[in-house]
Amino acid sequence: FDALLEGETDGVVDDEPVIRHHTLEDNRFRALEIIESASYAYPMWKKNPSLRLTFDKELKRMIDEGLVEKIVDKWMRGYDESTAGAETTDGVQVVRLGLFPEAIPFGFINDDGELRGIDLEIIQEVCRRIGFRLEVEAMEFDALFDALLANQVDIIAGCLSITADRKRIVAFSIP
Repeated sequence: FDALLEGETDGVVDDEPVIRHHTLEDNRFRALEIIESASYAYPMWKKNPSLRLTFDKELKRMIDEGLVEKIVDKWMRGYDESTAGAETTDGVQVVRLGLFPEAIPFGFINDDGELRGIDLEIIQEVCRRIGFRLEVEAMEFDALFDALLANQVDIIAGCLSITADRKRIVAFSIP
């Protein structure tokens, strides 16, 4: 988007929610065409099915309550730093999240150097509700899946779509 503003490129192809976020934040941008639709989910290590089942149960409850939609709507309209993020609670299990911090509004680093975004807030709330303590590490996109497969993190996030290739190597949460 910076390259577009600087005249270094004529267009940007990105995920629809990312484009939508930028068009809402800056009226100099406009979306021309949606090429493909995808569902987003949180990849998890396949060798920990109990985490996925517990996570999915609570995520489904949050979807049914309309909380996920409220979180997405809040971030897509422009976020308010005073309400961004949820507090985690001490729990029996620690969940390690690898977050790609360059996928605004799904994950990003704010002006105060803090991680924020849709994915982080949803995962924080799931962990809070199920009593797990969340530890978050910012990671480059190329490192996310390697860290997950090496069991260095339990979940990865940052605008990650479900693909057939990815489904062969990781377990996904519900979309």
